[in-house]
Amino acid sequence: MKKLAVALLSLGFVGFGVSAHAGSNCTLNGEVFYELNAGQESALKSVGATCQTEKVSENYKFGDEGFAVVDGERVELIDILASPDDYYQKEVEVYGYFWREHETDPNRVWGYRFDLKLSNLSGYNWLNGDQIDIVVAPNKSEDSPKDLNKMRASAFKAFRKTNKAKSLVKFTGTIGLYSNTGGVYISSKYGPELVDKKG
Repeated sequence: MKKLAVALLSLGFVGFGVSAHAGSNCTLNGEVFYELNAGQESALKSVGATCQTEKVSENYKFGDEGFAVVDGERVELIDILASPDDYYQKEVEVYGYFWREHETDPNRVWGYRFDLKLSNLSGYNWLNGDQIDIVVAPNKSEDSPKDLNKMRASAFKAFRKTNKAKSLVKFTGTIGLYSNTGGVYISSKYGPELVDKKG
């Protein structure tokens, strides 16, 4: 019982759902706790709760404002841009829109590299949104030339199908900082994943 009390106290919002979080729903002794972050889920699991992860992309449609998910919690792009050190080297899923990608000449880089800016706004509002740099490039030197060619081709096709801010996309990667400017970017090994497309 003491263990249960400690776990529930760590939740900080016993019995209430917090819509700002994208995470899990857990059931303990017949009571459901909604939209928990990773720490809250772990606390409840430690006392026997069963949990089911909620996909943040469910019911997420083209035109909705983009955002990121860090440590199981929803984070606005402006928060990462304003305080990049707080998110440095964290794993991230980021949702948004991009207009056009730029590919570096394959003869000048190892493997491949695509650069773009991801905005939280779609269509013609794209330029007015909060924008974060995305760098798509391989990160493991053991990838063979054949694998790299396949990965580049897959990314290239995905970019062509989802650009000009007409598709809501997701990138999965790591938050980094440019060594020369300290600016923030997200590094990803793969191209965009289509979430929803303009009708």
